[in-house]
Amino acid sequence: MNQIIVSGNLGDDPRTAVTATGRAVARFSLCSKMKYTDANGEQKEIPEWHRCIAWGKIADDVSMFLSKGDYIMVLGREQSRSYTDKNNIKRNMTEINVQSIWMPLMYFREKSQKVAQSPQNYQDIGQEVHEEEIPF
Repeated sequence: MNQIIVSGNLGDDPRTAVTATGRAVARFSLCSKMKYTDANGEQKEIPEWHRCIAWGKIADDVSMFLSKGDYIMVLGREQSRSYTDKNNIKRNMTEINVQSIWMPLMYFREKSQKVAQSPQNYQDIGQEVHEEEIPF
C-alpha cells in the first residue's frame, strides 16, 4: 500500500496549468514540521518540504481556494520520477500525487466567501461533452 498523509502550510501559491488534452494540473509545495524537545528542554522544529501535484477537479479547487501560507492536509500516493534538466543532468524527484485535500471548515468558509465576492473570468478548460455522454 502506498498512502501518505501530510499536513502543513503551502510554501508558495500553487502553479496551475492545463495539459494539451484539457486536464487541469496544479503543483505546490507543502511544509510540515516535526516538533521535539532537545536535551536542554527547548522546543525545536524541523521543517520538511513536500512537492505535491494534483489533477482534474482537485487541481481546479487548489487553484481557486489555496494560496501561500494556507494550512491543509493532503492524502496521496508518493511517487518518484527522473528527468533531465536544461543542463542535461539527470535528476530524481519524489512527489505526492494528491488524491484528496482537507482544510479546516471555518477557513474553507472564509475562502469560499472571498472567491464568491471577487469577480472571476471563468474559462471552459475541459473537453467538449455531448448530451448523450452525460450519465443522468
